[in-house]
Amino acid sequence: MSPAFERHLNMIRREYGDQVVINLLGNKEGETTLSEIFRTLMASSPYHSGMLYIHFDYHANCRGGRTDALITDLKPRFEHKLNEFRYFHSTEKDGPLLQQTGTVRTNCLDCLDRTNAVQTFIGLTILEEQLKSFGLHEKPQIVSRFQQLFAQLWTQNGDHVSRIYAGTGALDGKSKLKDGARSVSRTLQNNLFDTSKQEAMDILLSGSLLNSDYADRARTVLPFNLRQVPAFLLGSLFARMEEYTNTLPLTFWVGTWNVNGGKGMRTTGGTDRPIDDWLLDCAAQAKENKTNFLLGSWDPNKPVDVFAVGFEEIVDLNASNIMAASTTNQRQWCTDITATINKRGHYVLVNSVQLVGVCLFVFIHVKHVPYLRDVATAMVKTGLGGATGNKGGVAIRFQLYNSSLCFCCSHFAAGQSNVNERNADFQEISRKLVFPADLTPHGHDFVFWCGDFNYRIDMANDYVRDFIKNANWPSLMEGDQLLFSKKDGKTFEDYVEAPVLFAPTYKYDLFTDQYDTSEKCRTPAWTDRVLVKGRKFGELEWNEFSIVYYGRSEIQSSDHRPVNALIEADIHVTDERRCEAVLEDILATLGPSDGTVIISADEPNALYEPEVYSSVMGAMALLGEILLIRYSGAHLCVTFSTGQSALKAAQFDGTEIMGRVIRIELCLTDWRDVLDKVISLCRNTAVALSDTGAPLLLDENLISMHIPLSDPSASGLNDLEILEGEEVKPTAGKEFAGSLANMALSEAADVYAAGAHEWGLNEATSPDIIPIQKVPPPRPPPSRPPARPAPPKAREAVTPPVVTPPVVTPPVDPWAVESDPSTVSEFQPVETVSTLHDILARGAPAPVNWDPWGSEPSTFSPSIPPLTKPSFDTTVGSSEASTESPPPPPPPPRRRVGQQLPDVLRSIAK
Repeated sequence: MSPAFERHLNMIRREYGDQVVINLLGNKEGETTLSEIFRTLMASSPYHSGMLYIHFDYHANCRGGRTDALITDLKPRFEHKLNEFRYFHSTEKDGPLLQQTGTVRTNCLDCLDRTNAVQTFIGLTILEEQLKSFGLHEKPQIVSRFQQLFAQLWTQNGDHVSRIYAGTGALDGKSKLKDGARSVSRTLQNNLFDTSKQEAMDILLSGSLLNSDYADRARTVLPFNLRQVPAFLLGSLFARMEEYTNTLPLTFWVGTWNVNGGKGMRTTGGTDRPIDDWLLDCAAQAKENKTNFLLGSWDPNKPVDVFAVGFEEIVDLNASNIMAASTTNQRQWCTDITATINKRGHYVLVNSVQLVGVCLFVFIHVKHVPYLRDVATAMVKTGLGGATGNKGGVAIRFQLYNSSLCFCCSHFAAGQSNVNERNADFQEISRKLVFPADLTPHGHDFVFWCGDFNYRIDMANDYVRDFIKNANWPSLMEGDQLLFSKKDGKTFEDYVEAPVLFAPTYKYDLFTDQYDTSEKCRTPAWTDRVLVKGRKFGELEWNEFSIVYYGRSEIQSSDHRPVNALIEADIHVTDERRCEAVLEDILATLGPSDGTVIISADEPNALYEPEVYSSVMGAMALLGEILLIRYSGAHLCVTFSTGQSALKAAQFDGTEIMGRVIRIELCLTDWRDVLDKVISLCRNTAVALSDTGAPLLLDENLISMHIPLSDPSASGLNDLEILEGEEVKPTAGKEFAGSLANMALSEAADVYAAGAHEWGLNEATSPDIIPIQKVPPPRPPPSRPPARPAPPKAREAVTPPVVTPPVVTPPVDPWAVESDPSTVSEFQPVETVSTLHDILARGAPAPVNWDPWGSEPSTFSPSIPPLTKPSFDTTVGSSEASTESPPPPPPPPRRRVGQQLPDVLRSIAK
């Protein structure tokens, strides 16, 4: 069973309907084994019902680029499915006439050349049916044009996909020299550059949030379509996580055992105790014998959800194994563990990783498999200064539901006095264990760390053995090196270990209960430990857990005793509907991004009076932190640090202060529309982030042109008219549905995303040339007037009425500052020109001699959209708002392409 495969089949069935699965794998380079596994998974999947599986060896059937077999062999096997799936067809008059009910899924080894060839064939097959819907199938010339250009589009698509994935264009099978060069280039790409591709994609998607705590939590907690929302929204969402997440208590079994080279692994089922005592019955035996640590309310028979089994010295630490460790013992232990734990349920292996003698297995109950994703492994060598793997650590991480989990197993430096070396091993492993997206163990919600840490007891051997006989564990723990180092913050900081209520696990004579009786007579110690850490979000104890059992087993086949712990942790499960509701509530109360309000009074210059100004600004200061205060004539612009403060201020519109009616309006009135657009872009990153319809992925020498076609019988294309920036509606002839995406070479690169001018119905008819409208020269910069005109008394004058502009040229507003909105970025912070402290320090406001909407366009960058100010008549004392608006922009110039069109368009013209 493959969790990823099951989720994939479920997703394509849910999103796209019935499926035809075409497997194009062949019989070379291990493709046969992969194909057989694929077929087995398809047959055993609960989602395969209604799916047609076809195995078509593309290389064997289409040698030398011959594609006849696609028609003679492949097409008859799924043609009936294509007829069932149909395609989408809708008309403006009748609406949808046909609906597509399924898709064709193709795969090969790298899903590049073979898949693109078969997809092109399928697309051309459906194209014939689509042309029939338009009534064009009886005109071979039109059909040939569409097929030729459609095939070219698929070829270009294959090249672009191949460049993204493999670094070269697609293999076409026509030139062995060209294909050989591309194959060599692909080999170099795969071995030297592929490791950085995912990192580059993560940087592109996440930007500055890539390595932040926000990004880690977003990947874990939020639904997929909300992980790219801006940082200012992520903070608000995470502050309210409890409102849209539930907790699911799961039980984790985490254990470690130094098996001393695995010499006694075959005896665990014979004269020695079986590993069932360690893996299954430890908690029950502890409750019965009242040994080890066991939480009184815990039910020992409660099933385990996740097993994490760590081993040290799984192979002999000799020179040959250090250079190239054998995996025989790893496979054998995996088989034995799987057989044992499946006595209590159905568990599957998530992953395993081995570094010489350190090995870690993670198993999970089958019921949780659909909610498992993002599995990754890592390892770090610490032996001989990081050169060898006789000492080191391994880790396996994954996400379960909406919590991230990391399991680590390590083997630290040995020796009674090498405490500093052990501390250094922990720090180095913690720092160098790096997963994809630069995740470290401490960046997970829960970290379970087990292993042979080799921390000893700083007491005389006789005292230690005497305390063990008397089971005086508290006195013995006073000499524990791990406890000292942990208190000093040198190792396992913030990790939790349950009370140690069992005898030291090192070092025993094999198959006896006697501690070391050899010539060295080593001091017993708790070298084998299990610790747990839950990540905190600030001061919030978000990831809660409890260690319900901590003890050892009595298997005697090694000089160490195995240790294990049972941990119950609260795993988070996100409710997507509630998360969407919380986001909607946050957006409704977020306020404008610029945080600016415009304050005016019902009497001119009232805000210049010190008493009125002090009263107004005192009230504003109570609503939030003020970043900027500036005058604009009789208006006062106040910028808060947050949009919420601006929303609160706007609620006091119409308040009377010292006999004056104060008007407070938001500067950015369409702030909610801006936020909705940002969220819509973040929800679906698979569509073009542009409204122009221009392709985002093209060759450097290719552009796309949309050409609305008139009557197909028309052939007057010799002198094609291109109109930039607008779509020309046909004035004659019968327009039919469809468009031709033609490729033009760099000669026509200046005609970007253009529409074609309508042509006549026969060769004698030539297109009418529309005269180009003259573009007026730009206005000179206005001179600054001596003083700002007085504001209107009525509030209605703040927003001028919309009327039809007169024919005459409107007077130039000397206060207008032209700015290009395309150069202003969203959520750009306002440059601080003045502060509340500066205003109050000066006392009464100084006479206004600068334009608050930007005295110099080169030095002032307003927030987007630019601050909207009232427009007044330039006559001093006039109370009527100016109703003139600037003339509309001229239409784009018409350009004649003529002979600069590529050969493909000239062939159509002929």
